[in-house]
Parts: sequence; C-alpha cells; structure tokens
Amino acid sequence: GAGGSMDLLDDPRMESAAAKHTAAAAEIQLLKAELDAMNEALRSSVAEASRLREEVEASKKEQLRANDSLERLEAEKASLQKEYRDAITHANREMENFEKAKSEWQAEKVAMA
Repeated sequence: GAGGSMDLLDDPRMESAAAKHTAAAAEIQLLKAELDAMNEALRSSVAEASRLREEVEASKKEQLRANDSLERLEAEKASLQKEYRDAITHANREMENFEKAKSEWQAEKVAMA
C-alpha cells in the first residue's frame, strides 16, 4: 500500500509506544529540573560552608592576635612590677644610707663636743 507510513501512526501499539516515549521524555525533563535545583542547592551549601570556614579562620586569627596582645600586656605588667619593686628597694637602701650617715654625723658631732 501507498499509505504504509500513515498506517504506522494509526497502529495502536505505535500510539502506545509514542505516548510512553512522551511520558518518559517529560519525566526526564522533570528529573533534570530537580537535578539542576539540587546542584544549585549544593553549590549554595558549598559556598556557605566555605564562607563559614573563612569566618572561623578569621576568628581564629583574631583570637591569636588577642592572645598575643594579652601576653604582651602581661609581660609589660611584669616588667613594670619589677621596676616598681626595684625602685622601692633602691629607695629603702637610700633611706638606710641616709639614716646611717645621719647617725654617724650625729655621733661625730657628739664626739667633737
């Protein structure tokens, strides 16, 4: 028959196969859209995780800086405390020297009188 190709489309089995093919193609589109959405969500999560990691790194650096300046301050304090103690010791020694000199001077005065 001349209209053999028309008969092919009229065949119920072909119609059924074509319908199944269309449904499968639609499902593929749907799944592809879901996959794209999933990839986008994943990309967004990775970016978020990366941002959080950077924040954690930055705060670690900040903490290290804070620890450093704390240690520096404590060292400066210790140094000042030592200077203070040394100054007191020195002042006491000078006071003793003065008292000794004074009593020696008084003793000499008494001896001369």
